[in-house]
Amino acid sequence: MPKYRQDTHLPKNDADAKSVESALAGWAQAVEALEAGYADEAIEAYRWALECRDVLQGSMESSNFKQRTKLAARLPELDRRFKAATVEAAGCVSSERECDPVTEWWYFRVPTSHVDWAEPANG
Repeated sequence: MPKYRQDTHLPKNDADAKSVESALAGWAQAVEALEAGYADEAIEAYRWALECRDVLQGSMESSNFKQRTKLAARLPELDRRFKAATVEAAGCVSSERECDPVTEWWYFRVPTSHVDWAEPANG
């Protein structure tokens, strides 16, 4: 298994969380939590899951062939399940930045158990 280059500006735990493997595991866990009803009341935890999806999108463009193949095999099904367990939001749920609704569609969906999060966070 290849080692991932650690960003020296990030603490080790954050760098590990940004790796492809960690991001894929985080996205899968988030999807499972959403399917179970997403009991977490903190939108910050949900945003972390969305950041995992962000990392995966970047990885599809910049990772090696083996990683892209692995992502291509798992990501469409996880995304389908994510969409089934969420509803459209009125805007981007990230308060940190603006999002593109086409290329970053996951930032425009909220858990069905938390439709109150559907209001724009930065509007």
